[in-house]
Amino acid sequence: MPRSAVQMQCSSRTHETYKKLRQTIKGRQGITELMCHRERGVRLLAATDCIGWSPVEAQLVLQEIEAGYGVDAVSPRYMLKGYRAGRLDLEW
Repeated sequence: MPRSAVQMQCSSRTHETYKKLRQTIKGRQGITELMCHRERGVRLLAATDCIGWSPVEAQLVLQEIEAGYGVDAVSPRYMLKGYRAGRLDLEW
């Protein structure tokens, strides 16, 4: 199912916020804490950013989401594949 314009806008704003937060230790700590959030989508976004500074923990979260089913399992699968192959841009 294609993402709506509202979803794309929210995703873009979230990404921009994470980019600002990850510039500081306190911001990275906050994002890292979100890897334990009850919502799978929040954990996925947090792990996506955390893989740059907390790769072991982030990979565990991504593997847990990947083991699930549905659309949420696709993104972590390719993220992990790119990370393990050394092709993942951690500064995006």
